[in-house]
Amino acid sequence: MNNITTIANLLTNTIAVPNYQRAYAWREWRDKGQLSQFIEDLEEHYKAITTAGLTTPYHFGHFLFEKNEDDNFYVIDGQQRLTTIVIFLAATSANLNNYNINLNKFSTIGYDNQFFIDYVMNKTKTNKDNLPTKSSQRIANAFDYFNKRLPYKVQEHIEALVDIVLKASCTTAQLVQNSMQAAQMFIFQNDRGLKVTILEKIKAQFMHKLHLFGSGQAAENINKLQQHFENIYKAQAIINIDEDTVLGWFARVWYGKLTPTINVHEEIMQTFNNEKFQGTKGVDFILRFCEQLEKCFNNLIYFYRDDSLNFPNIRSLIILEDESYLFMPFIIKAYNFNLPKADIDTLCNNFMALEVRRRLIGGKGYLHQRLGDVFNKFNDNSNDISPITDRIEVLKTMRSGQKIEINEFKIAGDYWNNTKIKEALEESVEDKEKVIKFILWQYETNNGDKCNYDYDELSLDYIRAKPGKNYTKFDLLGNYILLTPRNTVKGDSSFDKKKSSFIHLKQQLEIRDDHQLEVWDSEAIEKRHKKLVQFVLENL
Repeated sequence: MNNITTIANLLTNTIAVPNYQRAYAWREWRDKGQLSQFIEDLEEHYKAITTAGLTTPYHFGHFLFEKNEDDNFYVIDGQQRLTTIVIFLAATSANLNNYNINLNKFSTIGYDNQFFIDYVMNKTKTNKDNLPTKSSQRIANAFDYFNKRLPYKVQEHIEALVDIVLKASCTTAQLVQNSMQAAQMFIFQNDRGLKVTILEKIKAQFMHKLHLFGSGQAAENINKLQQHFENIYKAQAIINIDEDTVLGWFARVWYGKLTPTINVHEEIMQTFNNEKFQGTKGVDFILRFCEQLEKCFNNLIYFYRDDSLNFPNIRSLIILEDESYLFMPFIIKAYNFNLPKADIDTLCNNFMALEVRRRLIGGKGYLHQRLGDVFNKFNDNSNDISPITDRIEVLKTMRSGQKIEINEFKIAGDYWNNTKIKEALEESVEDKEKVIKFILWQYETNNGDKCNYDYDELSLDYIRAKPGKNYTKFDLLGNYILLTPRNTVKGDSSFDKKKSSFIHLKQQLEIRDDHQLEVWDSEAIEKRHKKLVQFVLENL
C-alpha cells in the first residue's frame, strides 16, 4: 500500500474494520450531520472544477492501517470516512463500470458485516426494522440518505461525484504490525471530530490487555470479549439508552460508589496499575467485568421493554428520568439479585416520590449522601429492600431540624420532608411544568385507574382565574390540568369554553361535573389546589 494514493487504488486492497474499533457512527439530523457534510464537500469541489477549472484532486485525509500476515489491512484510523466512502459508492454502484473496483473487498465490524453485505453491497435486504444494533441502523440510514439525495441530480453530475471520490488522494501509513499494537493505537485516535465513547475506549483497552496478559489464550479470550460486546450493542439498540450512561450506572454498582460522577476509565486503569491485576488475574477481571456488564444491559431490556408494561411504578420512574445516576444502580442490583418484580416496582415507587420532591423543593442537600450507606449494604447477602424504603420514608416524614445518623455521622435530612413540600407547592410552579405534568398524570392513574392516553400524548394546560372581586393572580398546582389530543380548546380560551370540552380524563370530569363550580375564580383554584397537595403528600 503506497503512502500517497487514490481511493480507487486503496480499495483494491482487502480492508476490514477490526472488532476493537468503534462501530459505524456517522449520522444525519435535519441536514446537519456528517453525511450531509460529506456530500456538500464533494459538491463544493465539483463546483470548483466546473466553474473555476480546478485540477487539484479532492483529498480525503490520512488513513492508518494494521497489516496482517495474509496482506489484509485493518483500518485503525479513518474507518468512519472509509466506511462512508464505500456506502456512497455502493449507492452509486451503477456508475462504477469504468473502474476496476470490487467493493466487496471491504468489510465492516464483525457483528454488523452480514447486514452490511445484504443491505448495502448486494441490496438483497430492504427491511431495516428491528435491527440488532444502533450501528447497523446508522449503516442503513447512510445508504438510504445517499439513495435519497442522488436521484435529484442528473446522471452526468452523479458520475462526476463518483469520479471525484475515486480519484481523490489520500495518505496511508502502516505503523503497526500486530493487533495488540493496533488496539493500543486506537485508544489514542479520533475520527473527524467524533468523540470515542468511554465504552469503546474501554473495549480497546481490554483487548490490548488480553493480548498483553493472555499468552497462548489471547485469541480465545478476545473472542469471548467480542461476543460480550456484540450482545451489549444489541441490547443497547433495544433499550435506546446511551451506552456510556449505562456504563456509568454499572460502574457505580461494580465499584460501590453512589456518586454524581464517576470516571470509569480512570477506575479501570487504577485497577490495572495494581500488581494483583496483572497476568491471569487481569484476564479474569476483564472477562468478569464484561460478563457482568452484558448481564446489566440484558436486564435493562426487561426493565425498559417488558416490565415497564406490567408494573406502573417502573413505567413512572422511566418517564420521570433525571436523577438516573442515583436510582438506576439500585435497580441494576435488584435485577442482579433476581428480586421479585413487585419489589422492584416498590423501589421505583419510592424513588419516583423522592425525585418529585427533589424537583419541587430543590435544596442544598445531596441525596446520594443520604442513600449511599443503604446502597452499599444492599448486596447478595442482604437484598431486603426495607432499609432503602425505610430511609426514603424517613427523608419524607422527618421533622424540620432533625438529623439522620449515617456511618456514625449526623447530617441534615429534612430538605425533602412534608413541611418543605407543602411550602414548595404554595409557591409559583411556573418553571416546573415537567414535574407538574407528572404529578397530574399520577393523580389521573392513581389506584390503578385506567387512562386511555399515553403519557406523551397528554399536554399541560393552564386555567387562568377569572378576574373578580377577590381576584388574585395564581400560578399554583390547582391552576393546571392535563389535556388530551381531543381537547382542542386550550391556552387563553375562557374557562366556560374549556369546561365544555372536559370529557376525556378523570380530572377533567371532576371539574365539569362539580355543580358548585360556576366560576373559575380564586376560591375554585384554592379548593382544587388543596386536593392536589393532599394527593402529593399521601402518594408522593
